[in-house]
Amino acid sequence: AHVVVSYHSYAGAVFAGGCGTHGPTLRLAQILAQATGYDLPAEGWTAYPTTGGLADYLTDLGVAAAEIELTDRKHTEFERNLRGVLAVLTDVEDIVTARLPDAGGQAHWLGLDGEAWTASYYGSGTFPHPLSPVVMDGTLYFVDGGQLKALLPGVAEPPRTIAPPAGKVDGTPIQELLDLAALPDGSALILLDRDGEVYRCAPGTDRWTQEDWTALARTGGYYLTAVAADRRAIYFLDTNSGRIWRYVPDEEARAIVEIPRSRGIDLAADGRNLYVLWREIANERPAIVQFDATTGEQGWIVKKGLDYPTALWLDPRPGGPLYVLDSNDRRVLALARDTGDVLDEYLVLDREVTLRGGWPLDDRLLFVAPNALYLYPAVEGTPGFTLPDSAVNTFDPADLEYLRGFISPIAGIVLPERENSLPGAPRHYRHGVHQGFDLYAWPDGTQVTTSTEVRAVRDGVVIRADWDYENPSKSQMDEWLAKCRQLGYTPEEILDHLRGRQVWLDHGNGIVTRYAHLSAIAEGVEAGQEVQQGQVIGYVGNSGTPESLYNPDAEIHLHFEIRIGEHYLGQYLSPVEARRWLNRVIRW
Repeated sequence: AHVVVSYHSYAGAVFAGGCGTHGPTLRLAQILAQATGYDLPAEGWTAYPTTGGLADYLTDLGVAAAEIELTDRKHTEFERNLRGVLAVLTDVEDIVTARLPDAGGQAHWLGLDGEAWTASYYGSGTFPHPLSPVVMDGTLYFVDGGQLKALLPGVAEPPRTIAPPAGKVDGTPIQELLDLAALPDGSALILLDRDGEVYRCAPGTDRWTQEDWTALARTGGYYLTAVAADRRAIYFLDTNSGRIWRYVPDEEARAIVEIPRSRGIDLAADGRNLYVLWREIANERPAIVQFDATTGEQGWIVKKGLDYPTALWLDPRPGGPLYVLDSNDRRVLALARDTGDVLDEYLVLDREVTLRGGWPLDDRLLFVAPNALYLYPAVEGTPGFTLPDSAVNTFDPADLEYLRGFISPIAGIVLPERENSLPGAPRHYRHGVHQGFDLYAWPDGTQVTTSTEVRAVRDGVVIRADWDYENPSKSQMDEWLAKCRQLGYTPEEILDHLRGRQVWLDHGNGIVTRYAHLSAIAEGVEAGQEVQQGQVIGYVGNSGTPESLYNPDAEIHLHFEIRIGEHYLGQYLSPVEARRWLNRVIRW
């Protein structure tokens, strides 16, 4: 949908979703108010705070959405609202292409009836969720499905996967790549693995080496979520500590910038400045912040005009703009790197198209999307192409659209702000990757206890209930963790032990939820039993954790996983995308 109008009662007014921060939504509300005669409060939802959930949610997705509050609860006021609907149908194009009055830069409407681009389709399943695309020596590199892939734009061939022999670098297995950056001299790509490892790949030779990040930074407990490089240094975003590290070869890495923990999304560097993308948090808008790349001194900050950004990249040419992907991945802003002013705005009209990043190619822009590339402006006389679907059974994050209607597994608890508690975070003690999210406390800071009830998040059937579980001995735990260190990853059988006492529920269609580290299982919960949403199935604990062997009161929390087939919710997604999906799937 491009436009959604909902109805409620009773305030006798039109409310624009997103509090008037979305151009199409604001124009929709204006048209409705003019046609129906309802008031359009300048203060928006603040005048009537119980309204606005649906419209705000849709606006966050880039949909023009407004809610009409009828005058009372008795009358439908059909005629005046029919005038509103007809006015919307007449002015759909005006609504969809509207911009805020103070929007900067030039607008470019892409696809459908907007400005043309050259589209190349690679077939479903070829690269369903590309991350961090960069172009080096004419080749496009990106991360997809936890792997490094490469292709030649404009050539009708699927991407190739670049991997070290046996998937190992210096004996360490690559688990799931998360981000990459290209060195400006074209000599190598720097890649981050979700397990905390840092790799260097020379594309010309496909030679891989490993960087010992713990030795470089002399620190542990890190979660590196983004990397950038310029001609002088490599920069790492550590979301756990809220630090940005600057690393010059043959020197120790040093922290040059401190930002709020778990707020950083992405970063870019140009040799003089560092640009950091911050996500939105409660009562705080997202932002792009400029820092001096050597001293860490803050420069400009841009908040206005950002909705829900997910990625940042920089035109590598001198003076080229800074780009940010925003608005449910259907809008790209080009900013002046010296001032942060908006130069251009690229908006995708086709609701079926979402972008994942881009890169400048000569005098054009290459936009990277799931299984597709778009070159803007279109190349005359050079048509795009369509390749057949991939035969590889690849997990497609688009499948997550079918996940809805879950409740929080602990009443009153919301998704943690700390990224390390979410899916995809490293687990250094076992050389692995976190596959769920951890719930330790309520929003007021009250900690969960072993008497805290765990609920079924949706109707389902119990397929596992560990009534006979026994916590391991210290020697057994030491043996498991030693095995993980030896292998460089966590074998599935050891990971299952480390989850402790568990209950698994099957919700159909390949969806399974796992409730782990339980102290006890609720009476009557047995394999084969049907359970209802909200039913108590167990109690929070710390079973299976190393801490449980030394301090029974430590690390008490619920580890909760949502599985889709063989994958966990959050796999192959960036941290900010995983967070937003969890907030969509679960009603907190």
